[in-house]
Amino acid sequence: MSAPTQLAEARETFACFGSTCSVLISGHGPAGGAEEATSLARRRLEEWHGEFSRFEPESELSRLNRDQRCTVAVSQMMARFAETVGAVGALTGGLVDATLLTEIERAGYTADLELSPVSLAEALSAAPPRRRGGPGASSGWRQVHVDRAAGTVTRPPGLLLDSGRSSEPLPTTLSHLGSILVP
Repeated sequence: MSAPTQLAEARETFACFGSTCSVLISGHGPAGGAEEATSLARRRLEEWHGEFSRFEPESELSRLNRDQRCTVAVSQMMARFAETVGAVGALTGGLVDATLLTEIERAGYTADLELSPVSLAEALSAAPPRRRGGPGASSGWRQVHVDRAAGTVTRPPGLLLDSGRSSEPLPTTLSHLGSILVP
């Protein structure tokens, strides 16, 4: 009896989405071996970070937020993100609302925290008293509409989207990434 064959495995850990991401792949697939697939996964995640970060002035998200037209042509991934904004808002009854960027910036979150780290003690001392959360009054997520066939997002001008640093469209990103790497 022969010993089981060990699958090649590769791992990369890197800064992305305002956090630390790790990619672990074993075996072979359409993207090649584990090393090639891991490199591809990292490149794709970093590309998506660049497109969905509000801290990158030329990201697609920043361009969409600056655009004063009601209906804006977007990439397939941005359309998927905008659909997720509405779906998650509906699923949580508005507790998760990716249209609160104006309020987030008004509260002082206007720069990448990696560039200006704040200690936990400082953050807690500056925070308002804790209180039970609830949905925002604006329900902006209800005003985001996507036409995938036309490749457009429609929302009132001035309604800004925020992908959220730790969740920059991960549900759709990971699903799409998996379809690339796994047959």
